[in-house]
Amino acid sequence: MTKRTIALLGVILFLLGVSSLVLLLQDRVAALGVDQLFIFEDALSEEENCRNIIQEVSIPNRVMTENESQTLRVVVANVDNPGVCNTTVVLAALDFDIAPASTARNVSLEQGREPVALLWVLKPKELGAFEIAVTAGNQTQVIGIVVTNVLGLTAVQVEILSYISSFLGPMLTAPWWYEQWEKRKQAKKEEAEKATAKAGADQQTAEKENKANFRRSEKGINSGPACEGGVKKDFHIACL
Repeated sequence: MTKRTIALLGVILFLLGVSSLVLLLQDRVAALGVDQLFIFEDALSEEENCRNIIQEVSIPNRVMTENESQTLRVVVANVDNPGVCNTTVVLAALDFDIAPASTARNVSLEQGREPVALLWVLKPKELGAFEIAVTAGNQTQVIGIVVTNVLGLTAVQVEILSYISSFLGPMLTAPWWYEQWEKRKQAKKEEAEKATAKAGADQQTAEKENKANFRRSEKGINSGPACEGGVKKDFHIACL
């Protein structure tokens, strides 16, 4: 395999890695853009006493593939409501298989006590961009998830491979770039040598021409009509 072929493979790897990272980033940004918290001030009666109890709704990766599952974590706590809050936390995720299957959990929260964490395992049913909603008390938290498919790999695996290919791609092109640099360096060296040789030849030619001109001028002075008896008539200077 030639250096040129290896360099071409390196460029392809680099472009694939960068494009995969860009697509993952776009999907992640799109999923995060869906996030929204709705608060319904009039949704509860004074007796229900469960206002603003959702503390966290999170999932490890906002971009996932069809063949992977993720754990949705919901944290609720009674921070501001006096006494005990008894309510039901409801999960709405129609585009996912859910485990455990029950999407409603009853919780009893005392004011100032440790938060309660609820977990659901989600597995997507199809590709696309989806919303998941968690309702508790007077709040509904919506988060976005994008389900994609890249050669059967998980989003994390794709991201890792993208980083690796983005790093290895330029490395594979290094030998070809070095070869091109050496060729250019050699070409510049040869051009400099040719220029030096040409300058030397031009100098030798000029010196020969100067000597020839000098000899012609000497010959003209010694044999010209202005000299008689070895002395110039006009200037009284001895002829050579």
